[in-house]
Amino acid sequence: MYGDAQPFCVGQFHNASVGLLRLWIGAPAAVMTLEETIACASKTILEVGMAGGLQPYLKPGDIVIVTQAIRDEGTSHHYPPPEVKVESTPKLRDMLVENSKRRRSSIT
Repeated sequence: MYGDAQPFCVGQFHNASVGLLRLWIGAPAAVMTLEETIACASKTILEVGMAGGLQPYLKPGDIVIVTQAIRDEGTSHHYPPPEVKVESTPKLRDMLVENSKRRRSSIT
């Protein structure tokens, strides 16, 4: 399942084991891989990805830090019920925003 088309790498960062992988496209394929990593003892999962945007004020290369998600596909409703709001972790979100502000001010 893993190889050139879907690499999976494990290493160390600040005395913690860290795994990196590239998920297949689509919710069912992503969930299948995430379920496998959870079964292998993953404790925290951070997703970094790319997406298109419809907002005219966004330009290619802009960074968007997600605060919540609208679930409109068929897979995620097999996990929390549809009425549960899916939000990013406030602590992580705030760290990403602050880090982005610092990096932006150091560039300009």
